[in-house]
Amino acid sequence: MRFVSYEDGGRNGIAVATDGAANGPWKGLREGNVGWPGTLQSLIETGGDALAKAGKALASAPEIDLARMRLLPPLSHPEKLSASG
Repeated sequence: MRFVSYEDGGRNGIAVATDGAANGPWKGLREGNVGWPGTLQSLIETGGDALAKAGKALASAPEIDLARMRLLPPLSHPEKLSASG
């Protein structure tokens, strides 16, 4: 499942590519929409099956045109990567 974070009208959104296609069609929701699952960052931090549940919910959301949205980095504050050794 492929997710993307975006901004539309000053509100953050999250979308998922549907039909197994990496480039869409995309379906998504913005903050304040009924069924908003949260940001990609919050879903990852929640863990468990939060991403899978969000993907299912977003798959039935309205189709969006990502070309009209401002794409955001997928994670707002990724953890630092470190090499152990």
